[in-house]
Amino acid sequence: MRITDIFADPFAVEFIDESHSTEEEIRYAIIGATVYGLVFLVFTEIGPDELHFISARLAEKWMVKEYEQNRKRY
Repeated sequence: MRITDIFADPFAVEFIDESHSTEEEIRYAIIGATVYGLVFLVFTEIGPDELHFISARLAEKWMVKEYEQNRKRY
């Protein structure tokens, strides 16, 4: 398994990181399950099929809560 498996998580929560985005670069964040546990990943799109990972870390409490709320919706 790889960190990119986060994108296959059907319960992942993805959103635009507005506080760190600029006019030149939109940053996205995703909270999802990986082999490492729940992970918070920040990335940008640098091409049609290419991503640039900026940061990845284990999810904090508020992130886990967001993820669990999303799971309950399904």
